[in-house]
Amino acid sequence: MFRNAALSTLLVIGLSVAASAAEVVALPASAKKVTKDEFIAFIDGKSVEVVIYDLEKPVTAMLTWNWKKKTITGAALVDGTNKVKVSTKWSFEGDQACSDAGSCHDIYVDGNSFYEVRPDGAVHAFSIIK
Repeated sequence: MFRNAALSTLLVIGLSVAASAAEVVALPASAKKVTKDEFIAFIDGKSVEVVIYDLEKPVTAMLTWNWKKKTITGAALVDGTNKVKVSTKWSFEGDQACSDAGSCHDIYVDGNSFYEVRPDGAVHAFSIIK
């Protein structure tokens, strides 16, 4: 499913973290908080491999972010077995990226990856551009 061994290892670790509510994913010191315009320039039209940490079950996904259509689309694997189609709208409130599910996150970029961080400071998701 994933193209390189390092990323596969990271995603396996991410799934382990997602499976344990006691675990905390740390935002690296090298990650830089970005503005709406910086994030759109960084992600628009690109596909990412993502690990979501704070749902009831572990979730990994392959998603494409499209600012013109204001959509995030792709496929997710829930709990390692249940494949689901993803199609959601996204927007901004200030510099926070928001989904139509009602959640908004600060975005931190680190190289070719980014972190979605909840208002309480916890990491919601980690994504890497493929």
